[in-house]
Amino acid sequence: MQRNRHITLSLITLPALLSAAPADVPQPTAAPLSAVAKPQDIDVSLANLLDLVGRHPGTIVEQLQYLRQQLGLAESADPAPVVGTLPAVIDAVIASARAGFMTYVEAAFVREQVIEARLDRVLDALERRATETGWDPALYAEVRAALVERARIAVGYPDAEAARARLERLLEELRSGGPAAGFDAFRLELVRGRVIRYGEFLVARARTLGVSREVAQPLIFMLLERGRLAVALGAPDSASENEPAG
Repeated sequence: MQRNRHITLSLITLPALLSAAPADVPQPTAAPLSAVAKPQDIDVSLANLLDLVGRHPGTIVEQLQYLRQQLGLAESADPAPVVGTLPAVIDAVIASARAGFMTYVEAAFVREQVIEARLDRVLDALERRATETGWDPALYAEVRAALVERARIAVGYPDAEAARARLERLLEELRSGGPAAGFDAFRLELVRGRVIRYGEFLVARARTLGVSREVAQPLIFMLLERGRLAVALGAPDSASENEPAG
């Protein structure tokens, strides 16, 4: 069943990805998150966005643009490819709202990407601290809390709790003095799950507004990152058929 879902997603999204792929794809980077507002204020804006589903498109667009400002993602006319997933998703959902097609699932996916960006930021901090001065219990607790929140808010993701359990197991191995490559193994599990989630997001958009190059690019970067991590770890460049991706 899991393998069939991966094949279906690949067949549906492949034409869009091929047409969206830039000639010279840059190295993938973590989703930027330089929030200028407090996390609790951003959470209020995300809750307000969910409450606005079905309301006047102009009001929804204003809320999304306000959220962009809170996250430190200033709008730009620069035509350069979008690398971070979060700005690409917000721009895509703004387009949906303007066309009157924004759904609760899309609004929830914006919230999900904010949580993913927070997780990346605290995970990077934990790795830096572990390398420089040793394991940091406070940052470890923050990563665990982000994993719990990630599973809690996922909409339409039946594997969310199983993915959380796998990631917590890898995190515990790191805390207990696992191999030096442990952070790469953790990130590979993260990226495998993100590939599936973003593919599902693209499939849903393809049914309404289509998939533009800008919206598809983050998935290309995720696939590149998944391949890089898999090569570094000597692991297959795909999730196991018998173990759904995180």
